[in-house]
Parts: sequence; C-alpha cells; structure tokens
Amino acid sequence: MASTLKVSEPSVTYNELSLVEQPAIELLESLGWTHGNLMQELPGPQNSTGRLSWRETVLPARLRAALAKLNPWLLPEALELAELQLTQDRSAMLPVAANRELWRLMRDGVAVEVRQPDGSFKPERVPNAAFIGFTGTPLIAGQEQRTREVFGDHVSIYNFAQSVADGATVPLYYEARKPELQLADADVLRDDLDALLDAAMLDEEQEKKLQREFARQYHLITRPDRLDQIAADLARHFAARGYLGKAMFMAIDKATAVRMHDKFRAAWTVLLTEYEQRLAAAPPDVQASLQQRMAWMRAVDCAVVVPARRSES
Repeated sequence: MASTLKVSEPSVTYNELSLVEQPAIELLESLGWTHGNLMQELPGPQNSTGRLSWRETVLPARLRAALAKLNPWLLPEALELAELQLTQDRSAMLPVAANRELWRLMRDGVAVEVRQPDGSFKPERVPNAAFIGFTGTPLIAGQEQRTREVFGDHVSIYNFAQSVADGATVPLYYEARKPELQLADADVLRDDLDALLDAAMLDEEQEKKLQREFARQYHLITRPDRLDQIAADLARHFAARGYLGKAMFMAIDKATAVRMHDKFRAAWTVLLTEYEQRLAAAPPDVQASLQQRMAWMRAVDCAVVVPARRSES
C-alpha cells in the first residue's frame, strides 16, 4: 500500500525564533528571570554588558555583579582575580579540556589569595558553588554518605507512587517469567563430568580449572535451550501485550545480548508465521485486528546496544 506525504509551504512564523527562542523566554520570565536583547549590541567601552569585542563569550559586567553578589565578604581585588581566572584565554586548549577546566572552577571555586589587615594572605575560593542533584534511580548501596557529603540532605523527594498518582507515569508491574534453574540429579552430572575428565586425560590443574568453570552459574544461565525458551516467551509477551510500543531486554553480558538478539529474531519469525496461519482460518470480524498486529510485527526492528566504555558489561 502506497502512501503520499503532503508537504505544505512553511508559514512566516515557522522558524526557530517563534518555535524555540520566544517560548523559552516566556517560560523563563514566568519563573522570575529577566532577559536582554543583544541583537543590536555594539562591543566597546560604552557597551552595557562590558564586552569589548565579539570574541568575548562572557558578559564581564554581569559576571562581575554575580561574583560580588555570591561573595559579598570578599574584597574587590579578590573578585578581580577570580574574574581574570574565569575569563582567561583558553583558545589554545581543546574545547573539551577548556570546558572541563571551567566546570571544575565553577564546581570547586576559583582559588585566590585575599590580603588580610595584618598584611598576610589568606586563600579563598570564589565562588563557593552550591550543588543540587537530581536522580531518577535509587542511590547505590554504600554510597549514600558520600552523596550527602557532596549534595547535603534531601531537599525534596518525588517517589514512584506520587508519579503514578499524578499520572506522570504508568504503574509498574512485576511478573516473574524466568525459567527456573533446577538440577534433577547432581550425582549423575558429577559422574558424567568425572568420566569426561578421565577421557580428556587432563592434568590435575587443568581438571580443577575446568571444574571451577562448570561450577559457575553462568554456564547454566546461558544454556542455549534456556535462552531459546526465554526468546520464545519474550516474543509472545511483546506481541500480545496491549501496548504496541518499544521494549528493552537486559542481558547478563554482551555475548549473551548478541545471542539473544538472534534468538529473538528467530522466535519473532516463527510467531509471525503462526499469526499468518491463524489469519487464514480467522472469521472476518477478527481478521482486521490480526492484520493490524501483523503489520506492526513486520515493522518491528531490534538492535544490540553496547556501552561505549569497556568497563561496562
């Protein structure tokens, strides 16, 4: 079935200013912020922003005012030193390195020495940043204290139950569907393994290494027949649920993720064939819904997502 895409001429208001910038300005104003239009700005000594050239990405006047507001106890000379460190030329640095250096200055503060009344110098940090952290996942066990040292105690907690009550997310249901690992006769398995080791004529160290490997649960969890069963169940569950949307499968490691990708595709093809057979024998009032679901199944795509960092499995 062919479809035609109709494209209308863009209107004069269909631009970045009306669709992005103006709504963002209105949102910030509703939150109490003010903004300045610098479209007609002319850099120079008379410029209200304090910018002397277009090459300056920081508005000196506003930076100076913000430093004084955040650090009212510091002398002007300390604020001037902090401003110099924040605005120094970093054009010779890689952009990533320059951004990282500025981020650390904003996070940890700019180190300056403030002259005391007795003539000595006292180290200070300008500004002393305050942190606020947003997390959508539980804190890692054992790291709560470190998190509180950086961010302090909780300011606000918005839990999952509140999110469901507000309609911001759908309820989460857990259904145990994993094939259980059961060993019917451990003695028989042990005897078979001993016979295999004897036939292989391995030395004692090789035998111990092989026994350690086969003793691990990994080999049981990733057995091909077990993965086939999981793939078939995953395909049926994904196709039969009411929501025709996306899903994510988490594997124990990268190798198993690739294997499950191939096994799921095979199970998906088998399931689609079953739907085609059902369609041939289905009554007319059921055929429309089956055809719609089959069209969706043919359009479904899947891929293996591998983390960029080697340390992640």
